[in-house]
Amino acid sequence: MSSCVFCEIVAGRVAADVVVRDERSIAFLDRSPLFRGHVLVVPIDHVVSQSVAHLHAHVVPRRRKDGLRGFFWPREKYIDESDAAAIAARIRSQLTS
Repeated sequence: MSSCVFCEIVAGRVAADVVVRDERSIAFLDRSPLFRGHVLVVPIDHVVSQSVAHLHAHVVPRRRKDGLRGFFWPREKYIDESDAAAIAARIRSQLTS
């Protein structure tokens, strides 16, 4: 499905900061993170879902009094691409150690 950005990421045609990938799923940093380290997990195979037409789950790092409640979601951007890559590498190292 070429109109699905997640399928494009799975295929490697759209760049993403991949945290981990196996034969069934891929996890990568969200481009519009709630907090640094916000990861999307999607199946490799396209499955139609909610607002984005590909099943996905958000994994959002939380901390006390982070301001995330209800639909009032703050956004915390990465400083630049190297910041995002460093965060992805840090998460990856914790998953594989």
